[in-house]
Amino acid sequence: MKKILLYPLLPALLALSACAETPEEAFAKAQQEFAEHDYNAARINLANALKAKPSDPAMLLLQARTLLALGDGEGAGAALEQFSAGKAPTGELAQLAAEAALLRKNPDKALELLGAATGSEAERLRAVAALQKGNLPSAQDHFEKAVQDGGNARSFADYARFRLMSGDIAGADELAKRAAAADPGAIDTLLIGAELALRHGDLQRSLELYSKAAKSYPASLAALTGKAANTVPAETRCKPSIRTSSTWKAAAKVSPGTSSSDTQSAFARRRILARLRLSCGLMANNSGYESTGSGSVETESTRRADRSQNRETSLYKANSIKPITRERPIRYPASCMRSESGRPRTASST
Repeated sequence: MKKILLYPLLPALLALSACAETPEEAFAKAQQEFAEHDYNAARINLANALKAKPSDPAMLLLQARTLLALGDGEGAGAALEQFSAGKAPTGELAQLAAEAALLRKNPDKALELLGAATGSEAERLRAVAALQKGNLPSAQDHFEKAVQDGGNARSFADYARFRLMSGDIAGADELAKRAAAADPGAIDTLLIGAELALRHGDLQRSLELYSKAAKSYPASLAALTGKAANTVPAETRCKPSIRTSSTWKAAAKVSPGTSSSDTQSAFARRRILARLRLSCGLMANNSGYESTGSGSVETESTRRADRSQNRETSLYKANSIKPITRERPIRYPASCMRSESGRPRTASST
């Protein structure tokens, strides 16, 4: 009886077997998706490819790069460790491992991995490490060295962001131009350009750049939240009594289908609200716009809610130098990455 029941299923089972994707095909898809900046899709295809070839060096290296692009320092570090097979990373591998350490908020480990490495990218990473340690003079020294060594789009953009944090808008503008000359389509170039346009009060230009970044880099939370914040009408963003509901609507654009209690939606909301407060203050400085909005009724509860966001705004400004293009609202742990790829969990992935 069982055999009779199985006979009609055989053609379907054979068809599924014939259509099964090989690890090489999944890897080729991941390579294309990575080139198109579709990092989430690349991550999934890499996990599928690694199920069959868990030690393939090319797959592991692309997985590390993909997870770095997604802001997953834990997963990227685990992939790099497996790629290195216990050996100390050198050259570009050391720089990738250092970036993974910075995403884990471990600047000392990043500096250890960099060792005596030279070059623009190594100096940029040292600058970010110095910022995480709160050493601003050292950060500036390393940024200067990165520029002197020839620079790249990321070093120019990060240094521009550092200058912006310091209030040197003219210096930031000049460095942003150099980033655009080095790589006009890079995510770091687009984001610093959008940020500077906002600082200059050009909301339309800022929205254009954020929209371009969000389209080209769909996994970038910085691009998505920047675009969402810029879609909130100017008259709304500066009225505390109605800004909260507008922020939830903007956050919904970043995390469609999620509720207000969802972690990613809440993270996006906090980031957007910080940006709205910042842009509202800039509007007040640039055009005399009343930050509370004419005719708005600001109750004590809304004032308390507004004050509670001061820390978020300060945190956003202070942390804007970190690799925000690679930031994730929910850390994607190495254990999940290994589970997806069918590899056993190791002590280094905890």
